[in-house]
Amino acid sequence: ESAPNMYLLISVLFLLSAQDPARPPRPPAPQRPDAAALSGRVTEQGSDRPLPRIVVQLDAPPSRTYRTITDEQGRYEFTQIRPGEYTLSAGPDVHRSTYLRQRFGERLPTPRFGSLAGRPNITLKPREVRTSVDMTLMRSLAIEGRVPDPSDEPMARVEVSVRTADDRSVPLHSGYSDDLGFYRVYGLSPGRYRVC
Repeated sequence: ESAPNMYLLISVLFLLSAQDPARPPRPPAPQRPDAAALSGRVTEQGSDRPLPRIVVQLDAPPSRTYRTITDEQGRYEFTQIRPGEYTLSAGPDVHRSTYLRQRFGERLPTPRFGSLAGRPNITLKPREVRTSVDMTLMRSLAIEGRVPDPSDEPMARVEVSVRTADDRSVPLHSGYSDDLGFYRVYGLSPGRYRVC
């Protein structure tokens, strides 16, 4: 009867010893007297539905980057931003592919892979507070199908690439058929495509 109590005591002592000691709170970042602020909303193109948990990013070459996540209403906010020229963009994190990444002010989405930084599209002046800098994201689409051999047996590990209908390559849009011959190429914007 005392063995279970002993195991319980050892477990409690182990848990208590594994906890981190209390850390003093970090001092707040110094306030910049010339800092700017930027806020807006990210919605779905066509429906105006707010998009939560979207990564919104401000980039200033060569190494200054600010990131935030939209709230449940699709709102985002940057404060204490150094004045200057930035590229503003929004998109899902690397583990989600429901929407395509978008740079502010551009008509077409950015490539699925690669940097979101580009030509500056936002200039923030000292102490400027800019609101309603809204963006819409396009829903990501997919093409799926099956690759059979001449006797209708599935073919596995066949590379399937997607090009636009005018035969220009779509970079990095490819996939492989699975063991049943099925494939799915995702991350496409609306349009006409040729599957090879």
